[in-house]
Amino acid sequence: MLVAREGSFVWNDHGRFVEVHPVARGWLVVWGHYEDLGAVRIDAGNAMYRTLNGVRRRVADAALELTRSPQTATEATKLFDLHAFPEHRTALPDPL
Repeated sequence: MLVAREGSFVWNDHGRFVEVHPVARGWLVVWGHYEDLGAVRIDAGNAMYRTLNGVRRRVADAALELTRSPQTATEATKLFDLHAFPEHRTALPDPL
């Protein structure tokens, strides 16, 4: 389980979640849901992105996948847009 640290974005909706964490090579996005009143965490997927534009799209897609609601996915994206992400402290490597 990832621990949210400074700069992480966490979106929750009725036991479903999307998290964005800064990592050395970009951004890690993890999404899924909780069961048994939050006692069990089920990760439905994860992906790494080099840019926040890619992360934004994944946040929208993951929220839509989890909720099946375009309106809820739009709300998650709006919250993502308002979040203040930190700059990476080290330069990212060149893309392949």
